[in-house]
Parts: sequence; C-alpha cells; structure tokens
Amino acid sequence: MNRFKKERAERLFRAIGELDDDLIARAYAYRSQSGATARPRLSRVWMVAAALSLSFVLLVSALAVAMRSLGDNKNDAFPPQEDENAAVFALDQLLLEERDTASYTTLAAEEALPYFDGNVYLVWQYADSRELCMSRALTPSEVDQVKRSLGKGIQVGDTAPAVQCRVWVLCGNGEVLSPYLLQSAGNIGSAALFDYEAELIPSDQLINCISGILN
Repeated sequence: MNRFKKERAERLFRAIGELDDDLIARAYAYRSQSGATARPRLSRVWMVAAALSLSFVLLVSALAVAMRSLGDNKNDAFPPQEDENAAVFALDQLLLEERDTASYTTLAAEEALPYFDGNVYLVWQYADSRELCMSRALTPSEVDQVKRSLGKGIQVGDTAPAVQCRVWVLCGNGEVLSPYLLQSAGNIGSAALFDYEAELIPSDQLINCISGILN
C-alpha cells in the first residue's frame, strides 16, 4: 500500500470511529423531554438515522479502499515475471535467424580452423549439426568491440541455460574464448575448441556487434 492510499484509508477509519462513538453516545443518552413536541423528536430521529447511514457509507468506502490497496500490495509482492529466456537466448536467436541468410563459411572439421593466422574470427556450431560455421575476418574496429564485450553480461547463476549454438572467438594467436564465459585463465582454450556451460548472458553490445559481422 503506497503512502497516500494508506493515509487516506487511515483518515476514513479514524473519522468513522469518531462519528460512531458520538452517535452511539447520543442514542443511549437520548430521553424524551417533557413538553417537547413531536416535530423536534422526529427531526432528531431522522438526524440520527441519516448520520448512521453516512457512517455505513463511509465504512463501505473505507473497506473498498483497503481491499484495493491490499490487492496492490499483492501485485507489488509478486511482480509480473519477465521473460528471462528472451535475454538468455538472444544470441541463440540471432544465429538461428541468420542461419540461411548470414555470410559465413562452413567447415567439416576443426582442423581447418585458422588458429594462428593473426586474424580474429567468430566460430559457432548449431546443436543439430556437426559442421562448424566461421565468420569472415573481423575488422580492427570489430575486434576492439568484441574484446571489450567479452566477459561482460549477466551471470546466469547456479543453473546454466542450454544454448542451441555454441560460440567461440578465435583470437589469431592460438587463444580461443567464448562470449558465454567469464574471463579467467581457466576459460581460455589453446588452438582447440572446447566444450563449456554458459556462465554469462552475452551483453546487448556484443550481440549487436555480432549481428553486424554476420551481415
């Protein structure tokens, strides 16, 4: 319940409590006075009835506000869940969508990969294929963008998501990295592709860069 709703509900309940006490006290203290005419007595009865009706209306309104506020609290406690898979599989989705249209070379064997030619390449493999896919050699600007984005992103936590495309970066000096891994000595391959479990959700900057490389 936000502060304004809470204050409004409290004011309503406080007003109802004060009004009810006063009316009840008057009702019990009321006695017919000698010489009083029927008209004043009738007017007082109507006044009491009207006040009680007003109390009832205020009570119903206060309850409605309180129930609506409780509903807001429930929604705040359990906010709509974001589609985490959309973020986790963004790079997967890009590579799958570009599978038939992107510009890349397919290789039948890992031995054909240029690990030491001084150029940087993206290499990936679809889960339903044994072939390797390799991008063109990256430009110096693209190399800078990729290297600055590697190791950055959102950590996936204790359970690694399953990806449909394993991705590596050939650094041209024999080193092999992956955009799905944190940067550490244990996450660097040497002239060989390696299996891994995703530790990171690649950043949007890296995904945008790869999108440009594929087209």
